[in-house]
Amino acid sequence: EGTTVNIVFVRNGVDTPIAIVRGKVTPPRVIDQTDDGNVGYIYVSQLNGDVSNQVAQAVKRQNDAGVVGRVLDLRDDPGGDLSAAVDIASIFIRNATIVYQVGRDGNRTPLRTNDRMYVATPKPLVVLVNKNSASGAEIIAAGVRANGVGTVMGEQTAGCVGIGQPRELPDGGLLLVTIARMEDAKTGEALNGPGKGVVPDKPVATDASAGADNQRLAADAFIRSGGKT
Repeated sequence: EGTTVNIVFVRNGVDTPIAIVRGKVTPPRVIDQTDDGNVGYIYVSQLNGDVSNQVAQAVKRQNDAGVVGRVLDLRDDPGGDLSAAVDIASIFIRNATIVYQVGRDGNRTPLRTNDRMYVATPKPLVVLVNKNSASGAEIIAAGVRANGVGTVMGEQTAGCVGIGQPRELPDGGLLLVTIARMEDAKTGEALNGPGKGVVPDKPVATDASAGADNQRLAADAFIRSGGKT
C-alpha cells in the first residue's frame, strides 16, 4: 500500500502509460436507493463493522423521502457478526424473539430484539434471499418471517445458521466449533443443516435469460401492489 504501479494500456496500437498508487479499497457494506416507483432498496453485502447503523440511517432517509415500501436485499450475504444481525432485524421488529438458540446441552434460549434499533415504518417490507444468504442473513430473514413484519422472497437460503467459537490449535491453525444452532421462532424448525435454511414465502428463481434482475423486479412489483399479490 502506498507504492506506485505502472500500467500500460494498448488502444488501437497506441501505448498509454498510467501510474497509479496502490491503496486499500473497502467496498461499501450498504447500498441504498429509491426506485422510480418510490420503492426503497437496501442491499447489505456483509454483517460487520457499522453496518447496522448504516441500514438504520438508510431506512430513516427512505421514510423521510416517502417510500411506499422497501426491499432489503440479503442475497449473497455470508453473514458476519451476530450482534449486527440482531440489530438489523431489530430495525424492523420490536420486543420479540428473532430466533431460538439451542446449545449442546439442549437448552433453548430466545434471541431477542435490541429495541433501541427499532425504526417505526409500517410499510410493506420484502427480504430478498438466495442460496448464498447465510448465517446472520438467515437470522434476519427468519426473524422477519416469524414475526410477520415482512415477506421473504427469492430462493431457499444456505442453512448455515449457528454460533461458532474459534479454538487455536497447537500447530497454529484455527478450529471453528459450532456451539449453538438456531431454530425458527414461530415453527421451532431447525434452520441449520442440509436442506434447511429459510424457505421464502414467495419463491422466485433466478432467471439468467431475463436480461434483468427478475427477483428484484418481482419484489418491487409486490411492494407497489401493497404487498397483497
